[in-house]
Amino acid sequence: MAKFIEVTARDGIHRLINTNIIEEVRINWDGGVVIYLAFNCPHAIEQDYISAKESYSEVKKMLLGGVEDGK
Repeated sequence: MAKFIEVTARDGIHRLINTNIIEEVRINWDGGVVIYLAFNCPHAIEQDYISAKESYSEVKKMLLGGVEDGK
């Protein structure tokens, strides 16, 4: 089974994201975290993404599974 992480989107809705489709996580211009997804419709001019309420370090910790903390 694929690994999923749960984040809270800016609209307050909890979302499970399949980590196999995460392409990039970065801090947006407004300080929020944006998770870019690695799939698109053919000929799409925009990339799918989720703006999360969690901090960059929280998302990083979820993705790395606590590796940095020695878990």
